[in-house]
Amino acid sequence: MAGYVKLLQRRFRQNADAKAREYIGGALEGVQRMDSLIRDLLAFARVSEHTEFVALADLGAVLDKALHTLQIRIKSARAKVTRNALPTMAARLNS
Repeated sequence: MAGYVKLLQRRFRQNADAKAREYIGGALEGVQRMDSLIRDLLAFARVSEHTEFVALADLGAVLDKALHTLQIRIKSARAKVTRNALPTMAARLNS
């Protein structure tokens, strides 16, 4: 998908108005976030039952990343997201 969006960006950059360039940029960012999420899901799928404690995960940082991923939808919905401090939890990865 990234290839097609980049082709749109290159081909119509000169003729596109500001709103169209914004949409194409948003689509490209979305494709890049989707790629990152797919890579993360594949890494998660590799986690087996034989895991070992590695580190503590800051759930606030995890939520911040999720909110960044959803920022376009949050903005378009004119939503306001608030949160309190979140805990840290044990993270486990393959040994």
